[in-house]
Amino acid sequence: MINQAVWPVLSQSGVAWLLHDRPGALDLVGPGARAMAEAGAALPATALVQALNTARRVQEAVQRLFEDFDLLLTPTAAAMPWPATEVYPPVIDGRPAGPRGHAAFTAFVNAAGVPALALPAPAAPDGLPIGFQLVGRHGDDALLCAIGAAYEAAHPWAHRWPPSPGDA
Repeated sequence: MINQAVWPVLSQSGVAWLLHDRPGALDLVGPGARAMAEAGAALPATALVQALNTARRVQEAVQRLFEDFDLLLTPTAAAMPWPATEVYPPVIDGRPAGPRGHAAFTAFVNAAGVPALALPAPAAPDGLPIGFQLVGRHGDDALLCAIGAAYEAAHPWAHRWPPSPGDA
């Protein structure tokens, strides 16, 4: 639905729009946000309109999905945890992955404008953290928060934080 070509158009043009009328704003953001804003400002209007049209179709598809279901459960990432020194996993399931490849389950939620909640799942076999995402229909934020609170009460996770570097 939201592929690797559409999401950058939406996010880059959005950052460009946010910073456009704020004098000196580009000097206040980090290099990543600056690069996004510059790329977004260089996009043709047709690219943005095409991306917005795709987002509209995603919104309609998600709305239809919630005619039959109350919630959607997905992984939070399309890859097992990767090293903290890497911005994104270079390979997922044996295939090269780009900067947003791991976000296959979250981009459609952003584009659809529906609420979602990420919760910690039991750790991966190697002990690294993983999670799942609950997605609700538009306006069901309270339901998601109630389910999230009940899950966290039944599955406490605060003790799972790794030690701080000074604790070793």
